[in-house]
Parts: sequence; structure tokens; C-alpha cells
Amino acid sequence: MKIPALALSSALLALLSACGGGGGGGSTSPGPTPEVWRQAGIAVGNDAGNLLPGLAGVIMAEVVRCPGGYRMYVGAHNLSDGSMDIDYAESADGDTWTMKGVALASQGGPSGPEFQICGASILTLPGGRIRMYYQGTPNQGVTPRPYQLFSAISTDGVHFTREGIRLSSSLVDPTSPLVAAGRGRVIQLSSGGYELIFNGATSFAGGGWISVASSSDGLAFSQFQEAFLGHDPLVIWATDHFCLYYDSSVPGGGSVASAPLFTSTDGLTWNGSGQTAIFQNASGTPLVFSSDAVANSIGDIGGVVMADGHLRLFSNMIGMGSEIAYYERVNP
Repeated sequence: MKIPALALSSALLALLSACGGGGGGGSTSPGPTPEVWRQAGIAVGNDAGNLLPGLAGVIMAEVVRCPGGYRMYVGAHNLSDGSMDIDYAESADGDTWTMKGVALASQGGPSGPEFQICGASILTLPGGRIRMYYQGTPNQGVTPRPYQLFSAISTDGVHFTREGIRLSSSLVDPTSPLVAAGRGRVIQLSSGGYELIFNGATSFAGGGWISVASSSDGLAFSQFQEAFLGHDPLVIWATDHFCLYYDSSVPGGGSVASAPLFTSTDGLTWNGSGQTAIFQNASGTPLVFSSDAVANSIGDIGGVVMADGHLRLFSNMIGMGSEIAYYERVNP
């Protein structure tokens, strides 16, 4: 992954400011300010009135278009035993959501590698099958946590069958070059191969890395490279280029939610010049990135290109009880 530290052309600056796709103002002209995303509602959670019984909350929304509207995959925390499944919800308009149930269930006991699964990332394969990449860990009481990246396959996007481990942790498999391999986004390249952008690092030093890896089949990944200090990348195709947003906060968070923004036309070479996206609540108060249950804190950015062509972003709304909020761009 190359990230050239160059002065950007006016054409590329236009791409950077157009990544939001015109949620509110919709300008595609470069502006002096970062993208500003304002909360427009709660998609899933107690405040939306649609959290399923027995759940403590939901995190890590992955939203995709599907026949009849939109489908959202979330990590769903079970009150009964602390496990986490990947549940799904559906919506006709992207505003009002109905939780449907479990797409992929936790398995094993608290010390099992898939006791808590979340961080779904969906890739539609040639021929129409749907592959879900997701992270799995034992119970949170295990320290350090051996995050691993798994995949599952589906013909309908609702019922998934496990395929196995895609990337392991050296805490589990000593031959792995990675201490952790968590949530990731997979891009299918025009060459026919795949590029994975994921939470992963060769050590626990540095506060967390977003790394990249390559694959010829979407199953076996290699050529690892640490690319950004940060975590939880969102990679999304916006008309004629990819956009990459990610959380650059330090562990524990607390900093104003300002997500770095990069673009790419091929999924391999990424360009950026400090352009960022910041987030506000519905009243315009700045939000912060945080893993703690404090007011006005968010995490784990997701997004989908809506039917009218604009990009909508999603995040955990941690201070409101692990709900999923959605955002529209108001500037520029």
C-alpha cells in the first residue's frame, strides 16, 4: 500500500470532498473544512425500539444493499452468557429497521475462539454467493485477546456456513506473523485478486495498526504490511473510486472523532493529504472516539451508498447503550 505524501491535484481534492456523496449540502467542490457528519437518527437499539429481547446491545454495523432495500449485520451481545452473535436487520428505506435474528451464531464456551464474533464485512462473489469476513475472540476476560479473522459463506445473505480461519494470531498459532487479526474489509481487484485492509499488527506496540494483505482467492492472505496507526477501517466504493475512513484515536479514545480519509481508484495505491471526517450528534455537538461507555462517544464506522447515490455513515453510539446511529453529511 503506497500513501504518497504529495500535494494533491485539484481533481483529487474534488474526489476527497466528494466521498460523502452529498448527504446534506452535497457539494463536490473542495472546501477549507473537513467533512462534517451529523447524526440523523438511531437505526438499531433501545432508542429505536427494535433491540431484540435478551440483547445487551449491538456494535459494528456493516450495511449493504439487498433486494427490497438494505441489510445490516451487527455484533449482538447476549445478556445470558456474554457471548456475541452476528445478527441482521433489514430496512426498506435505510431509516426504519427491523431486527430479524441471527445470521451466524457464536460457538464454543467462553475460552473458545468464536465465543464473541462481530465486525462483519460482506463481499459478493462472482456467481452471487456472499462471503462474510468477521473477527472472533474468547471472552473479554482473556488478556491479551487473541483476535482472529474468520470467514463464512452464504447463498442468500441470511444463513451462513463457516469456512474457517483466514488470519490467525501468534497467541494461538505460533507460525502466524500477527499477534492480532481483527475486523477487515476485502476489496476485489480488477486483476481478479483480493486486497484485505484490516485491524492487524505484528506486535502490541504502537497503539494498534491497520494493515494490508493480498490474496489470489479471498481465502489465503499473505504479503502483510502495516499501513496506518489506527483501527476499524471502512472501505467503500463511491461511484468511481474507493473511500477509506478509519478511527485514528489512541487506545481508550476520548479524542474528538476525526476520521482520516483516503481515496483510491484501484484499491492498492491510496492518496490523502490530511483530509478528515468529523462527527456530531443531532444537536451539532462534536462526538469523540472512545471504547468507554461515556456520553457522546462513538466507534466502528460503517457505511452504505444509498439508492439515490449518496453515502450514509453508521457508528456505535456507545454512550447511549451500544446502539447503531446513522449520519448524513452536512458540510461541505
